[in-house]
Amino acid sequence: MTTFQAIQLTCPSCQQPMGHYELTSYFIYRSTVYSDGKIEHDGSFFEDKTIVVCPHCEGVFWRDEAKEKEIEYQDDQPELPFSKSVWDLEMARSEDFRKGMVLYYKQLLETGFANTTQREIYLRITLWRAINDIIRYQRPFLKSIDSYVLRKPLRFLKSRISTCRTYGYFKPNQLENLHRLTNIFSPVTDDDQLMLTEMYREMGNRSKALELLNSIENGSGATFRKIKKATLLFRKRVFMLGK
Repeated sequence: MTTFQAIQLTCPSCQQPMGHYELTSYFIYRSTVYSDGKIEHDGSFFEDKTIVVCPHCEGVFWRDEAKEKEIEYQDDQPELPFSKSVWDLEMARSEDFRKGMVLYYKQLLETGFANTTQREIYLRITLWRAINDIIRYQRPFLKSIDSYVLRKPLRFLKSRISTCRTYGYFKPNQLENLHRLTNIFSPVTDDDQLMLTEMYREMGNRSKALELLNSIENGSGATFRKIKKATLLFRKRVFMLGK
C-alpha cells in the first residue's frame, strides 16, 4: 500500500502557504533500471520532491529550505493550493518537453540555484539523466523494425533523425556536465563507484572507467558485469540494465 502524509509548506520567496504530500511508504511491483542509475517504477509515478515549485509565484526552491507544519484545516477555511514540481510547468507539457526539461535544469545550474556541493551533485545528476532521456527509450535500429515502421518508414526515419539531432545538440553540455560531476562526486559505496564509472564510460574515457571497475572489491553482480561489458565494447550511451 502506498501512503502519503499531508503537510503545509511555506514558500521561501513569497512566504505563501501551500499543501504538500510526503511519501511515507510504498509497494513496488516491478522496476526498470538504467545504467545511469535512473529507476522507473511500473504502475506508479513517484515525483521527486527534492525541488519544489510554488503554486503561487511559481518560484522554485529546495524542499529542505521550506518551513513545515502539520495541516490543520478549519471548517470555514478553503483548502490550500498544493505544491508543484517541474513537471507541472508549461515547458513540461509541450511536445518538445524533453528539450525543455534539459534547458530548465541547465538554467538552474547557470543561475546558481545549487548553492552547495551536494545540491550541485543532485542537480547535475538530474541534468545528466534528463539529457539521456532524449535517447533513453530509443531501441537499436534493427530491433525497431516492426509492422508500424514498415508501413510508415518515412515517419519513423524522420523521428529517429530528429531525436539523434537533439541529442547531438546537447552532447557538448552532457560532456561538460559529466566532467564537472567527476570532479565533485565522491563515491562511498560500490554503487557510488559504479555510478562514477558510468560517468566516465559515457564521457568516452574507457581507461578510467576500467580502472574504477577493477578497484571495486565486490565487483561480481549483474550490474557490474553489464557496465563492464559496455565499457569493453566502447559503448558510450545509456542503456537498460534490466527489469
